[in-house]
Amino acid sequence: RPGFGSGVQSFSASGTFMVPTGVTQLEVEVWGSGSGTFASAAGAPSGGGSGGGYSRKRIVGLTPGQQISVAVGAGGSAGATGGTTPTSGGTSSFGTLVSATGGVLNYLATAASPQNGATPPGVGVGGDVNLTGSAGQAGAGNQGGMGGASAMGGAQNSGTTGVSGLFPGGGASGAGTGANGSTASAGAAGAGGAG
Repeated sequence: RPGFGSGVQSFSASGTFMVPTGVTQLEVEVWGSGSGTFASAAGAPSGGGSGGGYSRKRIVGLTPGQQISVAVGAGGSAGATGGTTPTSGGTSSFGTLVSATGGVLNYLATAASPQNGATPPGVGVGGDVNLTGSAGQAGAGNQGGMGGASAMGGAQNSGTTGVSGLFPGGGASGAGTGANGSTASAGAAGAGGAG
């Protein structure tokens, strides 16, 4: 029908979009991925990961058969006990036309002092609508911090162990320190982005 979209194609991994026959404009959405979280240390729960950004754009003037690269950011990796550092989330993009960055680790957090939540979150870039994810919350008491949500996505609850971020683009929750406050637990991975 005139004025209505004729189909949807989703990407959860990087690939190539080919403009279909008869199509000259698209409505594109991209989500950046969430950051991972540090493992907790004895007496120090880890903060939550930050969420990815979101962007939406209407793209006009396309040519049927045109090929456009789609990048989907990988979720940030988890930190392990023993000092392995987690990673930030990756950027998702639709060609050079619109993108959304991933959540970033807090530069103040370390394996020995992991309480700070991850910040800044990811942002949308180049869209008609550009939204920012939310930062991870600090760990407190014996509980890991809540993971930040991607814009248009869900936040991850805190817990006694790290829990992976919610798709698309959610940051992982931080790891707690157990009932006695002295048990180190692994962090978790951020959720991947989407396009």
